[in-house]
Amino acid sequence: MNQASSNSVVNKTVLIVEDEPGLRKMLGQYLSLCGCSVITEAEGRSALNRLNNPDDIPDLILTDINLPGMDGYELLAQIRLKYTDIPVVLMTGLSSENIKSDISVQPDAILRKPISLSDLGETLFNLMKIDHPNQSKPDGADRL
Repeated sequence: MNQASSNSVVNKTVLIVEDEPGLRKMLGQYLSLCGCSVITEAEGRSALNRLNNPDDIPDLILTDINLPGMDGYELLAQIRLKYTDIPVVLMTGLSSENIKSDISVQPDAILRKPISLSDLGETLFNLMKIDHPNQSKPDGADRL
């Protein structure tokens, strides 16, 4: 469990649920550079527990599909039961053929890894209904 905060230039909070520590850190750095407050979790159950704290309700949730324990689809379904207005973006390294299309609850977007920072920023900030505040890249990265 980790919480990183920035100057909150955009006054938005993003919950990142990603089991790969390096990717979780880079996503957090990028969003912090963009002015978001960032909350990170490594698996779905801890993310759901985090949502029980009213101070930790994010403006957007970015989650991997392939997580230990509860996968991203189940996490999405659980989130939608209580928080219908929080955009949820799924990330995956799976090919298009392996992404479930017959799920009853759909995400707001799906991003395929490796994710370009421009696609990430455009998708997330459009869903949060704000202009992309910063084009900075963590450690010179172009893709995550």
